[in-house]
Amino acid sequence: MNIGNEPAPGKESASLWRGISSGLRAAVEIRAEAALILMGLLILLAGQATRPNMLDQVQWAGAVATVLGALFFLVGIRAAQKGSLPVWLGRTLAKIGGWLGVRDGQVIYVIASFLIGTVGALSIDFGPLLRAPLTNISIWLGSILLILLGTWRSDGARLPGGRAMLWGLALSVVAFALRGIATTTIPVALTGDEASMGISALAFIDGEANNPFTIGWFSFPALFYWMESLSIRLFGQTAVALRLPAALAGALTVGGVYLLGRAMFGRLTGTLAAIFLAGFHFHIHFSRLGLNNIWDGLAFVITLGALWYGWQKDQRAYFLLAGFWLGLAQYLYVSSRILFVVIPIWAGLGIFTDWERFKKNWGHLLSLGAMTLVIVAPLAWYFSQNPQEFMAPLTRVRLTPEWIAGAAQSSGQAPWMVVANQVWLALKGFTHEPLRAWYIPGTPLLRPAAGTLFILGLLLLLMRPKDNRAWLLLLSLLGVSLSVGLSLDVPASQRYVAAAPLAALLVGYGLGETYEQLAGLWPAYRRWLAVLGVLIMLGVAAGDAAFYFVKYTPATAREPDNNAVAQRLANTLMETPETFNVYFFGAPRMGFYSLSSLPYLAPHINGYDMNNPWGSPANPVVTGDHLIFVFLPDKEAELNGVRAIYPGGELLEERTPNGALVYWLYQWER
Repeated sequence: MNIGNEPAPGKESASLWRGISSGLRAAVEIRAEAALILMGLLILLAGQATRPNMLDQVQWAGAVATVLGALFFLVGIRAAQKGSLPVWLGRTLAKIGGWLGVRDGQVIYVIASFLIGTVGALSIDFGPLLRAPLTNISIWLGSILLILLGTWRSDGARLPGGRAMLWGLALSVVAFALRGIATTTIPVALTGDEASMGISALAFIDGEANNPFTIGWFSFPALFYWMESLSIRLFGQTAVALRLPAALAGALTVGGVYLLGRAMFGRLTGTLAAIFLAGFHFHIHFSRLGLNNIWDGLAFVITLGALWYGWQKDQRAYFLLAGFWLGLAQYLYVSSRILFVVIPIWAGLGIFTDWERFKKNWGHLLSLGAMTLVIVAPLAWYFSQNPQEFMAPLTRVRLTPEWIAGAAQSSGQAPWMVVANQVWLALKGFTHEPLRAWYIPGTPLLRPAAGTLFILGLLLLLMRPKDNRAWLLLLSLLGVSLSVGLSLDVPASQRYVAAAPLAALLVGYGLGETYEQLAGLWPAYRRWLAVLGVLIMLGVAAGDAAFYFVKYTPATAREPDNNAVAQRLANTLMETPETFNVYFFGAPRMGFYSLSSLPYLAPHINGYDMNNPWGSPANPVVTGDHLIFVFLPDKEAELNGVRAIYPGGELLEERTPNGALVYWLYQWER
């Protein structure tokens, strides 16, 4: 009910949106003279705001920004007084604007974005704490906003239709149910790497870190740990808090695959690909781990999907979305670096496969690159000063010359053949070679039914050598395969995560395109064939999900490995009062702090490693009136020795579902 002159809610919202739209239009259509004045002020402000926090070796940057800001301002004022820009400047802006397809005033935004973003990046500390966090983060976000305004074009870009978005959301909800429920117990143990990431995230909560532009544990960018810290604030210091963000990323990837498959190959293929990915055993597993690599699958889907759609439709907004995610992905996991090779090669192929579209999209590609550079600038500055940290994730697993020489000598093959065999093993990891390392299901990435459809999809795509869809998918899969093949432990499962949604697209395409061919032969049965295709894919997805939850997960619960020891002990110690000291007999197999899951889940416990036989003076001195002793299965002699000195305690045996001993726990109170 509208009372008096108060606007109706609908009219008020519409008026607000019109106001925002007109404001954005005014910002984009700004005159170059006004843009020079405003950007001059911002550059000047950025130079002054960052100058006190500049590192010694880049003190000049603040002064340069101050001078350039003043110059922009004065030129803008003078141009406004005369009513026109200097001829040389007008021509330069027009030329750059022609490349980007934007107005002269927007070019000023782009230049200012680079200047402000650069001076902002150079002012960022390398350590975990920023001296001026509000200034640093505001400048970074401001430079992103400026590049958006500077490269924006009102070319009628639209989101997918409402029905498509609802279907994508529905598929994501189903996928989340398979990924976000019972995360405490599936996978059965919180791994040490997950907990180590959690401890890095705790630094943001405890005030020990606030710098998202540096690195954290294991040389991974710290922005991911900040993201994890938000979940820990909501759900506490638990396994659930670490794993739910991964479940969300995995679920959104499923919806993204539906939209991407629908846009590329049609609604049926998009649906089939998303159904498969929702139940895909491999993707479910990594969506249930509190690690950062699952985010690269989402980044690949959004970046490649937005790039392809923008390319086809000549729409700037999608290129900017691709650039945004390409930049953001560099703060998540390292396999996203592959896209810096894939995208230029794919775009370059457009010169030969579709020259007219390449010319039309040249300005869009430049805008994509500009957006990426501005977003990644702070991290790029850090890595330029710490190149060993940039290379660390690759150095840990790369094929060294020594390894290649040793493998060549033991196998009798030439070194190049050793490397070629590694890459071939990586390719076989999709359909023939069982995965290893982080996830060991005893199968390749794709089980037989999905592997068959994947091969069909691959063959059908190879029959389209001039189709840019084919090249985009094939180059991305090849890039991931090469990165896997040129590393140790091939085929290491954790390095295929970015390829999982791409593989799902090929699985969906294999079945969807087969349907199209059969429907062309039997048009009267088109609808029934479509229903049959969906039922087949539901069966494949259900089979994968059942394999993961019914076969793989119970099997891992029967294995008392170190992760299981730490998880089960943590479950007990989480309920233990702080007055207890824990003495751990596990050497040389493991120590109390050798896996981070114990200090993450039970931070209040003081653990002491008893690395020598009971009674050795080299062990920590046992003190206190409330004691817990933990013994791994090969430490029965130490158990008997402790019970002789501390009689009358309570002995507990922790066993797996099949009866295997995990550890003894002896609790004693005076």
